[in-house]
Amino acid sequence: MDTNPDIASTSGQECLLLAKDKLAAFSSLASAAVSSCDQSDIQHEQFRKLSVATSSSLRVLVALTNALATDNPKRGVFATAPPSVLAEILRAWQANDLSSIDSPPTFPFVAAAVNKHWRSVALSTSCIWTRVVFDFARAKRRHEYFKLVLHRSKTCPINLRILGAPPSAYDETVPSELLLQLLTSASHIDIHFRYAGLHDMHFDDSILALFQADFPFLESIEIHTSRAHGAFPSGTRLLTSAPRLCYLGAGNLPLAAFDMDSLRSLTAFSSERGLSDEDYAAISSKWSGLTSLTLLPSRDHSERKSLVLPALTSLRCSRGAVITSFQSAEHFSCLRALDILYTSNILDALSALLQSSPCVSLQELTLRESFGNGPLPQTCLLALTKTVPNIQLIRLHGFLFSKTVSEFFEAWQQESTTTLTLLPHIATLVFERCTIDVSVANSVLRFLQRIRERRRSVGVAILSRSGTQSQFPLWLETRLRQLVGRLTIGTSRLDELKCTSELISGGASLTPCTIPRV
Repeated sequence: MDTNPDIASTSGQECLLLAKDKLAAFSSLASAAVSSCDQSDIQHEQFRKLSVATSSSLRVLVALTNALATDNPKRGVFATAPPSVLAEILRAWQANDLSSIDSPPTFPFVAAAVNKHWRSVALSTSCIWTRVVFDFARAKRRHEYFKLVLHRSKTCPINLRILGAPPSAYDETVPSELLLQLLTSASHIDIHFRYAGLHDMHFDDSILALFQADFPFLESIEIHTSRAHGAFPSGTRLLTSAPRLCYLGAGNLPLAAFDMDSLRSLTAFSSERGLSDEDYAAISSKWSGLTSLTLLPSRDHSERKSLVLPALTSLRCSRGAVITSFQSAEHFSCLRALDILYTSNILDALSALLQSSPCVSLQELTLRESFGNGPLPQTCLLALTKTVPNIQLIRLHGFLFSKTVSEFFEAWQQESTTTLTLLPHIATLVFERCTIDVSVANSVLRFLQRIRERRRSVGVAILSRSGTQSQFPLWLETRLRQLVGRLTIGTSRLDELKCTSELISGGASLTPCTIPRV
């Protein structure tokens, strides 16, 4: 290895130039793929993200090669990297920091403390000062910190996470002016209210009252309240001035708490409160452009077929009542991802709805364990599978009883042609927080063997709470790798449900998916 700094620098510059050329070519291909119409929405979104990522990486390489080309006596000293390069590094660091949920956002302060050069770049890169975790348990001692972040983020909207919000008076903890400034400066808000027990929420002096203000930057909001917080005052409307809002997580708040007419741009909605027939009719009428809908749980209601969402691509529900609210599959003709409980109530309702008109657009099916239910008849699962012929990804989430998982895979192996007939396009299996013992492992291996005998192999992802919990038995891992196109074993947070969608691909060469480590 040559230790001459000039030679090493020249070699490094040549490598960077070569990498830059290849990345530029790849970026052009990705951009061309984005503009192509001959691809699914999922593939289009993947190529779009790929194009953005490669373009960002290309800017870093260009800055690095330009820096190496200059006659800089300190070019080997990373502490004095060019401001443009350092700024790109800090932006990438910030993107990774946004995935940290409850941890305090300390990284910009660390970056600003390295030396004067880093501090100058950090203070001028306002986007790295945009993640704020507001914990009411410690907020009294952090007023100056919140003011500092607001000052340094400048015109960049912030990502605000509020923990332990009281159901009533909050001004003893933080001045209303400061809290309102944080809220109205945010593009993303995730607010968790403290469990109130037997005490109702006092709306007039609670944080919820502030959501009647102007929110010019707000793009998404998730509100977590408990049912114990009591009734919402009639005639009150929240978020009446949020023109950019695309996602609304209403939690246990009633639909009547929001002015639906002022939220016409909404594309995603979730609720943990039972909705009525009138609510369904209002959603279909005023939010017909919804692409994502999550209803947990759903109130038992009449047989009115009031849900019509032609743009819907993702649906998650925990009761069959939501399914029966659709007249036919034509009312959700673009549905690509379905997330349901593994119960006969839902499976039967879905099979009946799709019996006359199969859902050919559905590609991703998530089944969640439902505790307290006995084993389901195999015919129940097979009837559903016949109505969704183009499934590419099946995700099992939270199956803790190994017998349930074994029966799940045995259901497809009763006849020699079952696997080929019912799952002709299956490309990926995902086990998320499931118990995988020897019995389950062998049932999965037999299932994969049947598929391999007839077609190609599939990809398998096994995700658990930790690196060792509920994983595939190590002594059977070799056999598993022989049968799959790609094997991913890692850890995943409970809310990490979308990352494995990137595993959908044709053939054995599945798209790599980065599994978060927590």
